[in-house]
Amino acid sequence: MRGRRFSVAGYIIAGLIVIGVLELFLRNPSGMLIPLLVFGLVFYFYKNPPKLGRRGGFQPGRQRETKRRNTFRVIPGRKPDDEEPPKYH
Repeated sequence: MRGRRFSVAGYIIAGLIVIGVLELFLRNPSGMLIPLLVFGLVFYFYKNPPKLGRRGGFQPGRQRETKRRNTFRVIPGRKPDDEEPPKYH
């Protein structure tokens, strides 16, 4: 299976987007500064998420050490003898 490719319409739309961004940059370069900074920050934090608030977390080595037995038990109950379980077809 080959990689995804854009159709002709996709290339046309991408070209128009590039032309629009370039035209906006040539008309008002300072107006592009804030959106570029926001996009750059979002991309940076997407690739490098902050490590705030991660004190405990999952520690794979400790999972084996703290393994305990299951505390759930089957409690013997009473069932009337004349009642039959439902039969499934």
